[in-house]
Amino acid sequence: MDRLLGPGFRLEGLHWVLDLSARTGPSLQGRARRLVVDALKRPLKGIGFRCTHLTLEAGRAACPDLRLTLAHPGLDRRASRWAWDWRAAGRRLRVTLKRLGLGGGDWSGRLLWAAGAWQAALRAEGLRGEALTRLLEPLLQGATLAGRLDLKAEARGRERTWRRLDLQATAEGLGFSSADAAWLAQGLDGGAALHLRPDIEGRLDIGLKAGEVLTPFFYLSPGKAAVHLGADIHRRPEGLSLEGIRYRDPGRLSFSGGLRLGAHGEVQGLDLRVPRTPAQPLYRGCFQPLLGETLLQSVAWEGDFALQARRRGKATELRLRLFDLGIEDRPDPAANPKAVSRFGLHGLDGELAWSDTGPPRPGRLRWRGGHLLKALVLGAAEARFELGPRGGRLLAPLNLPVLDGALLLDRLRWGREEKGALGFDLDAVLTPVSLERLSAALDWPELAGTLSGVIPGVTYRDGRLEVRGKLLIRVFGGEVVVEHLRLAQVFGPLPVLEADVRLRGLDLEVLTRTFAFGRITGRLDGEIRGLRLEGWRPVAFDARFATPADDPGPHLINQRAVDNLTALSGGGAATGLSRTFLRMFEVFHYGRLGLSCRLQGGVCHLGGVEEAKNGYYLVTPAGLPRIDVRGYNRRADWSRLLDQLGRITQTGAPRVEVGTGAAH
Repeated sequence: MDRLLGPGFRLEGLHWVLDLSARTGPSLQGRARRLVVDALKRPLKGIGFRCTHLTLEAGRAACPDLRLTLAHPGLDRRASRWAWDWRAAGRRLRVTLKRLGLGGGDWSGRLLWAAGAWQAALRAEGLRGEALTRLLEPLLQGATLAGRLDLKAEARGRERTWRRLDLQATAEGLGFSSADAAWLAQGLDGGAALHLRPDIEGRLDIGLKAGEVLTPFFYLSPGKAAVHLGADIHRRPEGLSLEGIRYRDPGRLSFSGGLRLGAHGEVQGLDLRVPRTPAQPLYRGCFQPLLGETLLQSVAWEGDFALQARRRGKATELRLRLFDLGIEDRPDPAANPKAVSRFGLHGLDGELAWSDTGPPRPGRLRWRGGHLLKALVLGAAEARFELGPRGGRLLAPLNLPVLDGALLLDRLRWGREEKGALGFDLDAVLTPVSLERLSAALDWPELAGTLSGVIPGVTYRDGRLEVRGKLLIRVFGGEVVVEHLRLAQVFGPLPVLEADVRLRGLDLEVLTRTFAFGRITGRLDGEIRGLRLEGWRPVAFDARFATPADDPGPHLINQRAVDNLTALSGGGAATGLSRTFLRMFEVFHYGRLGLSCRLQGGVCHLGGVEEAKNGYYLVTPAGLPRIDVRGYNRRADWSRLLDQLGRITQTGAPRVEVGTGAAH
């Protein structure tokens, strides 16, 4: 036959032989040059078939051992083993494919061919299935398969119409890998069944008994019970609908709902309901394996949640309810015995509602408490807010207790910008927090006093955080004002911070006692201009610190503080009325003290409170016993200076013997 034509296909170069004289019964074999199917981009070539036990009877034709070979990009040339049985009574056709081996080779062609065949079947029913092929092609192109499949298909009809179509597939040890390895599966044992009646009415059931599936969104591995997904299929004038969807992963997740698809495969309607579900089994079984070494890899959940999602046309609605939900960071002590819990939040209750159209939806959350790091305790609070299509905002100020103080969020807005980047704006006030408790929580040296401040006009846009106003921090009995604060690449590998800082009236006695520097009384002013940190390490600034000109005192400095200042100045000198006289006193009077450093190119350019002959004054003399400290080095390596400062604050500097006037 030169060609054989049918709806949607053309078979060319067909040659076949029917042998009725074989001892084992009639046999049929043949070949065809190519098969052109409208739904496929490329024709199937090199078609061969052979049946050695053909049954030809009145009203019946059957072949239990049909061998079929095809040639197509991505298909191997191994013969597939088929069986078919056609009976005129009842118009029934049964086709089976037993233990189809899938090992080796690129199977994307076969999978895409199946998608194309499905598309052709839909088109025959007046539907369009291009969306299925568009969805599968990026995933299946270059994919590999392994394992074995059993396939069964049975069609029953009357005259020229069919009344029922039953399809079944059983997988054994099935494996899959996309070209980029983003979608992986191995050892899958399970099956799928599709039962259809005329006009695309029927039932779909999929079950998975064993194996693993890894995707960019979730991980799935059945436990003691199989995972099951089922749905009823209905044809609508404008497309298809899946009703009565039921998903069951015992012990982890179950949901129900419906889905409506348009003629092009687009989602026109969705109704998804997740009943009250424990959070920890779902997280541990389906999401934790994806997180690797991320911040959330070691967290544990408590409590339950419920979710409802709806889509009507182009409008989507989500509603999430939380029931005593909690999250706690629990690092593995075997991997890191010194690790501590970095964060925790407990007793979360409330409801969140969101829609991508229409007005914002109100919501609320309340929690019993939590913590940051080891001991930064967060108290109970409640947040009232609204969520809209592009973001949300607080409806009332949020008072969050922190240790013995509180962080008051007076205004908070967040959302996505035009380019899709996340951003937020806030104004906040920090009421006094004990520095002693804060330093213990952060594992800092023990600080005295309180920390409080005003946080005005903070914005975050496209990875860049800026403070529009002045950040005021009350600490060490004085004030620290931060201006022009900018932080770029907040979550990048090399964050960059820029700011100008002013210090007013810091209590030197509290400051020096905190850092074990010695004892100095009086006040300190200062400024740090052009501060730039890269990767949280200073790379540039111009800093000056000095006693205020109007500070009434008293101005006292002990011997240890003199020693440390002298050591920091790098070759400084301390002098007094006489060498013997100085050794008799531990505490001295001073007029003013100060230090400056301009950091540029890894070098600190040093200066003091006043210029002196051949150097600069770090401490000027006043009263009795009197003392002054001078510095001579104008340049110092910044990294070595930091190391030296670290040793001083931990153990104190070597004691300086005042003899010839040089500090040793």
